[in-house]
Amino acid sequence: MSKTDYILRSLSKITKKRWEHYVINRIFHKLDDPEIEFVCQQCIRKANSPGKIYLADLFFP
Repeated sequence: MSKTDYILRSLSKITKKRWEHYVINRIFHKLDDPEIEFVCQQCIRKANSPGKIYLADLFFP
């Protein structure tokens, strides 16, 4: 998968959320690093609470 496809797929997850889309795009462009990887809507499980799941709007692995 190309970098462009990766970015488009990641941002397509949040197209219905205008402000979230705006903020994530601003952060991505302010970082100005073409090699940076990010994930939108990353699932995070809380270690000490089984069954608790959170979605991070923006996650840098």
